[in-house]
Amino acid sequence: MAHTLLAAAFVVTTAVTGYAAPTPAPTSPPGPVAVTTCGQTVTSDAYLARDLTCPTDTAVVLAGDGVDLDLRGHVLRGTRESNGVVLPGWENHTISNGTIRGFGAGVSTTEVDVTVTEPRVRLQDVVLRENGFGLDASFTSRVVVTGGRVVDNDHGVSGGFRGYVEVTGGTLFRGNGLAISQWVDVEGATFTGNDLVGECSDGYLRISGSRVTRNRQVFGSTFACAPVLESSYVAHNDLVLPVEHYPSGTALLTDNEFVRNGVVIDAFGPVEAVGNTFVRNDVAVRSPEVGVPEENPDWVWAHVTLTDNVFLRNGDAIDVLSPGVLTGNRVERSTGWGIHAPDVTDGGGNTASRNGREPQCTGVVCG
Repeated sequence: MAHTLLAAAFVVTTAVTGYAAPTPAPTSPPGPVAVTTCGQTVTSDAYLARDLTCPTDTAVVLAGDGVDLDLRGHVLRGTRESNGVVLPGWENHTISNGTIRGFGAGVSTTEVDVTVTEPRVRLQDVVLRENGFGLDASFTSRVVVTGGRVVDNDHGVSGGFRGYVEVTGGTLFRGNGLAISQWVDVEGATFTGNDLVGECSDGYLRISGSRVTRNRQVFGSTFACAPVLESSYVAHNDLVLPVEHYPSGTALLTDNEFVRNGVVIDAFGPVEAVGNTFVRNDVAVRSPEVGVPEENPDWVWAHVTLTDNVFLRNGDAIDVLSPGVLTGNRVERSTGWGIHAPDVTDGGGNTASRNGREPQCTGVVCG
């Protein structure tokens, strides 16, 4: 009888408590992989465990979708015979927080997928120093560079061949042979001490909201690539914009402040400048008298459009011998020409006074 009561009690207890077998504890995802040797291929998130020097071949390959590399403040160093971080075609990578130095290419991509619309690669707070190419994004759809520094490279950041690079977040470009080229869009960067800031023989190049000072030259070869420079402070450069002929576009400068440069605009192709201020430059705007070559009669050659600009205390302010349109420009206290533009269309509203050469206005009627 006692055994029967105990058995009944056990049945009741288990029914009430709903006893079930224990379930195993959830497993944690694996942590990041340590990069400790040269030539390492990683297929999951990784970090640089220490400073690492790789004199030949490739230092690190990120092989997989969504693989990130945290440099953790360390230096990944190479020679011009080696490459730093190579990304062979997958997407959604972030490289962050350290220095990549001395390689043939610091960061490079090797394949392209034009269907990708989101950033394939992000560089966050990375220093690219003394490389042949800091970032070579020639074979990828989109790379975003945020913060960091691009310093003393032969060639800082390059897109092209379906590669497109966005630079933002106060990135510094200093001491590079060529800072940016081919399909690069820059917002809020600083360029100083570069031999050449930007060049694109074909593609797209835009600099906006940036500080561009003490470079030898801002734009270089721009054949078939009409650069855009806007809302920037541009000072103490030898030459800003030598405008070549553009079969498919017009160089555009809007709302910039140009101070104490050598020559700002040297136009051999079409250029439009709107709402800029030119102060104490040796030459603000000039263009030669251009005949159309017989071998290229359909190309657009020098045509200068100047609208609502202010010119103060320059050497020559406007010395334009090519066709163009001048509207609403104010020119004062140049030591040389005020407005010397004998072949332009007068859009009205131009003024010139107290400039060094007479007449104050040629080609337009000044109020």
